[in-house]
Amino acid sequence: MALDVKVKIDLAKPTGRPGSWFPLIYGNKTGDEGLDTEALGDFVYGEFRNLEELRDAGFVKSDGESGTVTESAVYKAAKIMLTQDDIPEKFAVGLYEETPTADGIDDLRKMGGWRQTVMPGAETEAWKAVAEHYETVKDRMLFAQISGEIKSLKTTIDGLKLTGCDYTNIWYYPDESVYLAAAVVGATAGLKAGGFTYKNMIIKGVPPLDLSDTEIETIHAAGAQSLVTKAGDIVTTEGKTVGGEYIDVVDGLDYTIQNIAYRSQKVLNNSPKVPYDNNGIAMLESATLGALKDAWNNGIIAVGEDGKPAYSTSFVLREQTSPDDRLVRKYPYGSFSFDLAGAIHEATIIGEAVI
Repeated sequence: MALDVKVKIDLAKPTGRPGSWFPLIYGNKTGDEGLDTEALGDFVYGEFRNLEELRDAGFVKSDGESGTVTESAVYKAAKIMLTQDDIPEKFAVGLYEETPTADGIDDLRKMGGWRQTVMPGAETEAWKAVAEHYETVKDRMLFAQISGEIKSLKTTIDGLKLTGCDYTNIWYYPDESVYLAAAVVGATAGLKAGGFTYKNMIIKGVPPLDLSDTEIETIHAAGAQSLVTKAGDIVTTEGKTVGGEYIDVVDGLDYTIQNIAYRSQKVLNNSPKVPYDNNGIAMLESATLGALKDAWNNGIIAVGEDGKPAYSTSFVLREQTSPDDRLVRKYPYGSFSFDLAGAIHEATIIGEAVI
C-alpha cells in the first residue's frame, strides 16, 4: 500500500532542542581570513541550523587553486557549539565592523529573539562594549572568554570595571583559539531556562584544565569560571555572572517575566475586548498563573512545605480599582510572588564506619 507520508532519519545530523531561547555568535567581519567576503556581501544577521548552511553562506573560505580551506572564527565557534549534547535547534550569527556599537547591537535585537551571545576571538574591549549595553537592556546574556595567566585574571577583569554586571559571565581558558564559552552555550541553549545549573555542566570537545583547588578559587574570586575533570566527566567549575549572581537565577527570572508579559499580551490580542470587570481581570490573572506554572514545571519555582508550587497572585477586583484608572483603561493592580528553587552546588555527607 502506498503511503502519502515519507519518513527520513539522518543520524549524522541530530536535531537541536527548542530551548527557551537560541544563541547568537557575534563575529568580527574585519580581519577574519576565514570569511568569504564576496559570498557574504553585506551580510549583517542570519539564522542557521547546521554547519552546512553556515558554510554555504560564506563563513568558510576555500582557495580553489591550492585547495586550502580556512574556517572563520564564527564557523569554529558554531562547530564546538554543535558538538554538545543539548544543542539548540537553531543559532543566529551577526557581524560587526571592527568594534561593536550600541546601535549595531540594537539592530540585531530587532532582528531576532536570541539570548545567549558568544564573541569568538574578540578582544576584551570589544566584548566589554557588548557587556555594558546588555546591562542596560537587561534581556540578553553575554558569555565572554578570557585567556592569559590565572594570576593576572583578577587584575584584567577588575580593569574592565564590570562589577555588578549580571548579564555577563566570563569563562577562563588559557588557549584563546579554544572556544570554551561557545561550548558552554551549546551545552545549555537547548535546555529550558531555570531547569539546569551552569555548574558541573558536561562539556564535549574541549580539553579540561589540570587546575589545583587554589587555582580554581583564584579563577572564581576573579569573577570567572573554567573547565576541569570531576568523577571522570569534563565539567564547568561554576556558573555565576560577573556580578556574583547565579546565571540560572537570572535566566529563570527573565524567562518568567517575559512569559507573563507574552501571555498577558496574547489575552489582549486574541480577545475582541477584555472588559474592565472581574471577568476581564480574571483573564489577566489566569495568564499570569499559567506563566508561573510553566516556571514551576521548568524548575524555576520551589515546592513549598505543603507540597504545592510556591507561587501566588493577587489581582484586585473591579470594586477596588479607582474610577480614574477605569476611565483611562489602565489596570495597575496585578501582582505575583514566588520562591526560587535554586540548586545544590555542594554537599557534605557525614557517615560512620563501625569496626
